[in-house]
Amino acid sequence: MIELEGVPELIDPVMVAAFEGWNDAGDAASTAVAHLDKEWKGEVFAALDAEDYYDFQVNRPTVWLDGGVRKITWPTTRLSVVRVGGEKPRDLVLVRGIEPSMRWRSFC
Repeated sequence: MIELEGVPELIDPVMVAAFEGWNDAGDAASTAVAHLDKEWKGEVFAALDAEDYYDFQVNRPTVWLDGGVRKITWPTTRLSVVRVGGEKPRDLVLVRGIEPSMRWRSFC
């Protein structure tokens, strides 16, 4: 399942995907996509349901305390979009998250 929020109409889109984990040497890919997302003010428009794609014994959620309240962050993959270019603008769809543990074909 995918949660969509205000899916934009894309102009000549290009997708850049980065998955965290063993294949992201030195976090190079995920850091690069995070940088593009931050600098160009990407707008998140989709998030994948973690329950469908991740083995939580491999990709565990993160738990922390915030002012005495326990918080949890589940691993997921988010898609954001930024518009780049001048005379011929195009959209850059940025995908960042954890490599799926299962259901690769559905994930793609």
